[in-house]
Amino acid sequence: MNRYKAILAGGSGYLGALLAQKLVQLGWDVVILTREPDRYHGNGRAIHWNGRTIGPWVAEMEHATVLVNLTGKRVDCRPTKANREAIITSRVESVRVLGEAIRQVDHPPMTWIQCSSTAAYGDAGDRVCTEAAHVPEGYPMDVCVAWEAALGQALLPGMRHVILRISFVLGARAGALPILARLARWGLGGPIGNGCQWISWIHEDDMVNLFIHAINDSDWHGVINATGPSPMTSRAFMKTLRKRLKRPWSPAVPKHFVYLGAWLINSDPNIALTGRRAVPTKLEALKFPYEYPTLKTALQNLNL
Repeated sequence: MNRYKAILAGGSGYLGALLAQKLVQLGWDVVILTREPDRYHGNGRAIHWNGRTIGPWVAEMEHATVLVNLTGKRVDCRPTKANREAIITSRVESVRVLGEAIRQVDHPPMTWIQCSSTAAYGDAGDRVCTEAAHVPEGYPMDVCVAWEAALGQALLPGMRHVILRISFVLGARAGALPILARLARWGLGGPIGNGCQWISWIHEDDMVNLFIHAINDSDWHGVINATGPSPMTSRAFMKTLRKRLKRPWSPAVPKHFVYLGAWLINSDPNIALTGRRAVPTKLEALKFPYEYPTLKTALQNLNL
């Protein structure tokens, strides 16, 4: 039996698969809770759950070292009332049922790593958003508020918890970066809208390393901005990406084109048109060792 055991709820997605791979490499027993275990081909043992009700998967909580919850409906969908309700419900219900599960075993995990989003700060303009920044009302901020509040109700007494407000994760094969790179190669790599919205980002390797630190280091607790140290405006971000891809100047993508494109691909235009200048104040205090602190080094490593 492995010494350490991690439960990754909703761990079959992009970040979950990366984290599972790293943990298995480190000798951990990894359990992936997923709605479609037969379709999961990554590292760890995939077990069925529906994210809403108790089931046989609860037994895996016994003697687990850590619970990492990545569960939630993708936000990259049309911003209809039904979709927005499903986005909130999928997050709150998963936290609730995990809280029930850890109360049904004799030796539950005493560390809970909960994913959230820097979207909590809303469309913040030039405002610098530390972990103590104001969280305004409205969507999608209310998703993060409900998500994080549910965790407060689910935790066991004395349980260490870390809420990771995750920013734009850069990867060469998943996430939004490959799409942006493709657009740049097609000559559509200009700033989005007015280009003034801020993009907080982090390289996928740093994100995985951040998870590992959050799991292992008892000094980590509470809300942490899971982002790199160098947020950039959309204009500066796209300029750096074009330079990496050796593409010439591109005109800005007008706002109405963004709305049209989002409608055609069933997406939410506000994902591209809004931004926040989230900074990792707590990570800096914890002296987190970034491998890729600048966008230039991150893109070089990803070899786009």
